[in-house]
Amino acid sequence: MTRVDLENDIAAWLVAATTKKVIIWWPGKPRPVERPYFTVRIASVLPFGIDESLELSAVGVQRFKGTRIATVDLGAYGSGSLDALELARQGAYKETCRDLLTDQCISIFPPGQVNDLTKMLETDPEERGNLEVRFAFAEEYYDDVGLIEHVTGTGKLYLPDGSNHADFNYKADIPDA
Repeated sequence: MTRVDLENDIAAWLVAATTKKVIIWWPGKPRPVERPYFTVRIASVLPFGIDESLELSAVGVQRFKGTRIATVDLGAYGSGSLDALELARQGAYKETCRDLLTDQCISIFPPGQVNDLTKMLETDPEERGNLEVRFAFAEEYYDDVGLIEHVTGTGKLYLPDGSNHADFNYKADIPDA
């Protein structure tokens, strides 16, 4: 799953939970005129546990899969934004909203509290808020590790009592599968 896929899936969940306009946050990106609206910003994506090494292909490509935890900042701007954030928080528990995430193999952790960040905007206050939400998803990736074509080695062989030894050289070619 790419970062863009994750952002879009979270935005779709947020629209289902709140019926409000959602944009992917980026500095300088145009803001919608209608209020309230949401922004989605992925703050971090971290591995959770150890990635699993899966099958190795016939051409030497190794597949890996691991769990990731994404911390996402949901911002809301404009009149009614705090109520809209509360709807988003409730959306973590609504079956219809969670189904959108489950269909994309994303799990949601219980969200925290809605934070009131209302500030003065020019001469009037603008209602603002944010909600931090964590999501879990699986990431799959590949590594071209190659195949073993030849094995060579040298060494000494000893009897169990440590006496007498023989030198040896070993060479093997691995046949194609």
